[in-house]
Amino acid sequence: MLKTSGQAEEENLSLQAAKPEEQSDVHKPTLIAKYFLHGAAHTLLITGFVIIWVFLMVVLLIIASFLGLLLGLLVLVMGVGYVNSLLSGYFWKIQTPTKWSSLLVHGLMLIIALGLASIPFIILEYLAASLTPVFSIVALLVVFAIHSIVNGYLGKAVASTQRESDSSWTSAQLMTTYREKCPYCESAYVYKASAVRPDGTIKCFYCSHGFKVKVPIETQKQPDLMSSWRFTCSRCERDSRYERAEVFYGKVRCHHCNETFDVKGQGY
Repeated sequence: MLKTSGQAEEENLSLQAAKPEEQSDVHKPTLIAKYFLHGAAHTLLITGFVIIWVFLMVVLLIIASFLGLLLGLLVLVMGVGYVNSLLSGYFWKIQTPTKWSSLLVHGLMLIIALGLASIPFIILEYLAASLTPVFSIVALLVVFAIHSIVNGYLGKAVASTQRESDSSWTSAQLMTTYREKCPYCESAYVYKASAVRPDGTIKCFYCSHGFKVKVPIETQKQPDLMSSWRFTCSRCERDSRYERAEVFYGKVRCHHCNETFDVKGQGY
């Protein structure tokens, strides 16, 4: 008996669901490598930033004394947050707010997390320095690699807590009004942005025909968040929003890499 496309898809998902652990193990080396690259890149960029910041700090102290000190510290914290925001977007596709207040919180959280995590590594580096030159270099490289992986993990974790909202809508935007002329009945009337359907159309008040309107994307109607979820793929680490119909026995197929992954524990 021939299988329908729906039955074939269900069988495929069931077969892939039988080996969730094997799938996660395959991608662990790639995940660790990304954590290492994130952490190492953050360390190098922040080192360069701090060198420039020291000269800026000297100028601020000369010009404004205590106020300059305060301003310099704010710049440092925001810089740490901004660098991690860029790296999180590049490595993990995590978009974070770039307002100065958001960067300040982002940077402060990351500095605290990295500071606490650095304590054992400082001790290990001190112990490694007491070894013979060859063993000391090898030990320091190993400590740096592990430290970078931890920093990358923390950088991603902090960025996730600061993740930008899925929607930039405000009640004021949804109440914005537009004037449109129906192409069917030629009637002109004013409508609210909240009346625009997800496909960019509205229904004529007079003849009930639907037609396309030119409304900015950011003011179009918000998708129904009650019947959809945002999940992160376990393979490519990219986020997408999935409708209820796309979830099958707690699993979905990634919109980016087509990998099937488990969504339990991600708010579903």
